[in-house]
Amino acid sequence: MGGAQGVQPKKAKQETDEERRLRLLKEQVVRELGLWDRLLAEGWGGLSAKESGRVGGIVARRLREGGDAAVPGVKSVHAILRTKPDCSLCDKAEAALERIARDVALTVQRVEVDASDPDANRVPIVEIEGVEVQTGRVSEFRLRNWLKERGFLDATR
Repeated sequence: MGGAQGVQPKKAKQETDEERRLRLLKEQVVRELGLWDRLLAEGWGGLSAKESGRVGGIVARRLREGGDAAVPGVKSVHAILRTKPDCSLCDKAEAALERIARDVALTVQRVEVDASDPDANRVPIVEIEGVEVQTGRVSEFRLRNWLKERGFLDATR
């Protein structure tokens, strides 16, 4: 059962060439990670947030290394998540970024701040493409809107 068609998108809309290329790249990474059988059985929602984030990170790295030309029309996005140990808000922010990474070529670099750092009381801090986007209680909805406004995320997602 690993047919040539792969895992088709859930939406009934016609898939564009760019969407198809990105889907095929993601599927290639899933195969390399040994998750293909589970993807076929359960779909993308059957992967854990950690697994999805790993797939998204690898895809984004390949897009960066090959440039956006690797998959025309798809922009890769780099985010920095500033955190501190034992921070539940930081864990929630990371989970939100991992969910977003399912829809956009997003790499997330987690950086722990020292207690002496002036930003230690403001974590989590999300920076995307060098811009501080949110601090404290991070809203996945607002992050998605920020990405949509700048053309990094399809407005239909």
